[in-house]
Formats: sequence, structure tokens, C-alpha cells
Amino acid sequence: MKKSNLILSVLAMVLIASLMLGACAPASTPTVEPTTAPITAPTTESVAPTKAPAPAGSFVLNPDIAARMKDGKKPIIRVSYHDVSNEFAPQIKAGVEKAAAELGVDAVMVGPVGAKAEDQIAELESLIEKGVDGIAISSVSTDALAPVIDKALAAGIPVVTYNTDNPSSKRLAFVGQDLIGSGRIAGDLMAKALGEKGKVIITTLDASA
Repeated sequence: MKKSNLILSVLAMVLIASLMLGACAPASTPTVEPTTAPITAPTTESVAPTKAPAPAGSFVLNPDIAARMKDGKKPIIRVSYHDVSNEFAPQIKAGVEKAAAELGVDAVMVGPVGAKAEDQIAELESLIEKGVDGIAISSVSTDALAPVIDKALAAGIPVVTYNTDNPSSKRLAFVGQDLIGSGRIAGDLMAKALGEKGKVIITTLDASA
């Protein structure tokens, strides 16, 4: 297995373990974009429709990361959650820690207190500067975080998204539920509960995510 594939596989496994423990996890096993296909030819398919998939062959693993993996170094993975103070964060954190122990990797959940795009971006910029082997991101804002995701990829750092996808970016994969599909199911269930008539108020925590 290529070193770039190894890191993406580890990222996906960390996310699967964390989401299965998290309150945000779908009822069934999360869908993961292929981890066996070469990273140099990213898939254009996703759980949800993708607006701007990464062009085939556009990602090149950072040589320093490749060297670390070749030497058998423990992968350093950071799982960025958009608000570590919300009620779902403890379950996600527990899943990341469990996966880190089982897989023997250095995986830690990080993220800002409060759902502020500028704070999450600043933390991600710091991770890129310090150097990590892979980043998983739940974006507080799709548009605001797309540039920093692409910056990490341009630096040769693999990035996958989870929980909330970032189809505006060139992320390599998405782990999570089909949010469009789940919205349709929720609407259908509500319509049936109301006897196909009535008024419904739809609310959301972060409209930009």
C-alpha cells in the first residue's frame, strides 16, 4: 500500500470509530470514500453531491510525510471539530481516543470553543505550519474553510472531511451521512406526522456549515 493510501486509510478508520461513538453518527456504518484506490486519482463520488471534486492526480503527498511513514513513524493525525464545547464533542473525542489506541496512531481531537470560523481556521493554519501527517475536518463554514483545506492539500497534507462535508474544497474523502438524503427523510416523516398538511418551522445550528 502506498504511504499516501496508508494515511488516508488511518484517517478514515479514526473517523469511523469516532463517529460510531458520537451522537452525530448515522444509524448505520458511515460511508467512506475509497481508501484502496491511489490518492493520486481521487474519486469524484461522495456521500452527497460534490460541487468541486479534486481533479484527478492533483494531490501529491508531502515528501517529509512519506519519509516518516517509510521509516515506520507513528502517524500524527488531528481531528478538527468545529465546536469542542457542544454536546456532541465528548462522544467524538472518546471515539478518536479509542481509535488512536486501537490503531497505534497519534490522533487527537482539536477545535475552537464556540462555532467561529476564524478560530477554526487559525487552528488549522497552525497545524499546517507545525506539520501533521493528516487532518480530518468538520467545517463550521463550508465557504470559509475551503481555502485552508486546499492550502493543507497543496502542502501535501491529506485532508478528509466528516460530519459536515466541504464539497467546495478539494478534500480527498468524506465520512458521514448523506445530509441531503436525511433532510428529505426528515421532511417526509414530518409531512406524514402532520397528515400531509400544516406549517413547519425548520431551524439549524450553523446555517453556513
